[in-house]
Amino acid sequence: MQCADKYLMRGSDISKSPYLLTLTSSLPPFTNPMPDIPEPRADPVRRATAPFDSDARADAVLCSCDGTHFLVSQHILSLASPVFADMFSLGGAAPNELLDGLPVVCMAEDAAALDLLLRWCYPIRAPPLGTSLARTWLLAAAMRKYGIDAFLDAVDDALRVHLASDPIGVLVIAVMLDLDDVTRKALRATLAMPLAKVAEAERPGLTDRILNILIRYYLACGAAASEVVRSGSFFPPVTIKSGSFALVSWNLFPDRPEYCTCAVSIVVPSQDATRRLYAPPFVSYFVDTARHALLHWPGMCAEDVASLYKMRLCLKCSVNERAYVEDMKKLIEGVIRHVNDAIDEVPIPMFF
Repeated sequence: MQCADKYLMRGSDISKSPYLLTLTSSLPPFTNPMPDIPEPRADPVRRATAPFDSDARADAVLCSCDGTHFLVSQHILSLASPVFADMFSLGGAAPNELLDGLPVVCMAEDAAALDLLLRWCYPIRAPPLGTSLARTWLLAAAMRKYGIDAFLDAVDDALRVHLASDPIGVLVIAVMLDLDDVTRKALRATLAMPLAKVAEAERPGLTDRILNILIRYYLACGAAASEVVRSGSFFPPVTIKSGSFALVSWNLFPDRPEYCTCAVSIVVPSQDATRRLYAPPFVSYFVDTARHALLHWPGMCAEDVASLYKMRLCLKCSVNERAYVEDMKKLIEGVIRHVNDAIDEVPIPMFF
């Protein structure tokens, strides 16, 4: 090897080196030490899980769009669905498509949707719906396609579980199945979401028509909520002091009959004439901020409404800070109550 190294260091052509022949000629020819092992042959038919894998009472096979085969009873499915009854009576399978001697019907649904539908059609324990809105959507879409209404009560109950977590998804399914009461509740629940999230929502089955109707209803509720604050109808009753000036009867200035020098007037339109209420500046700021915020988020909770202001009091008013805190809680409760009443008056749009 030392001679070979010197030969390489001189920059000579390695292909002409006599040492290359010595090294390579001593190697045995390559042989594969492992014999060829035949790979196991895969079953060309993908079967569903029990009880749809092998049933002696099955007389048809449903094949999902992803190639899973379900052995089913035509009688059971015909009782559950008029569409299945018509399909089997007309012969939904080609004569040359057979599995285990049974006719095969190709379906548009994938294995997950078809398995869920069949388990609800069969007299066996069905998968729960309340834990998954996606599962409820699969079943609802199949119910509409195959004309099944036996599960409406179960779907109705499952949708109500998700009203707070996904009102738009619930709305889409409720509209699909013509569930009027759930549709109204889902519409109302969407008001707890800011308008930006509603406009950007994407759900299976959320068509442009449904989204357009939803946004128009949302804007109508926002306008009604904003008008409540603008009109001042949420303010408690007032005690007229002189002329058009009024002092709010709740405990703003418990130790002083006259207004504090920091107070500003809040112009409140009324049916008879414009009236003025006097309160510290942060109350006026709260009114203006709430009027704009509720326009784009009419379903704000009490905590969200309370976050729209920060209490700032002058030295004189700070003596009664505790009273102001209690008064603002009552004022916010009044806002929420009057806003909810105003939203109840907004007409529910027609989806059907």
